[in-house]
Amino acid sequence: MLVDNYDLIKFEDLQIKNMVQNHHLAKSISDAGWYQLMNLTEYKAAYAGKFVEFVNPAGTSQTCICGYPVSKDLSVRIHRCPPVVL
Repeated sequence: MLVDNYDLIKFEDLQIKNMVQNHHLAKSISDAGWYQLMNLTEYKAAYAGKFVEFVNPAGTSQTCICGYPVSKDLSVRIHRCPPVVL
């Protein structure tokens, strides 16, 4: 669905191996299959002539790609670019 609907897909370049060192979260992180999702998406995108980028996760939750600050907590799963006021 991602590759069918988008020409450019961006993932945070998360350090999964470091994240699973937290014994409280390790099982949940491992169960989520983040690495497999990123690899398969990258493979499918390349096959379809689309692009996947991995971006530094620092500050990605608080700044929109357009540069507008967007405060969110961890329960927000989908980012929507805020409307631009002219």
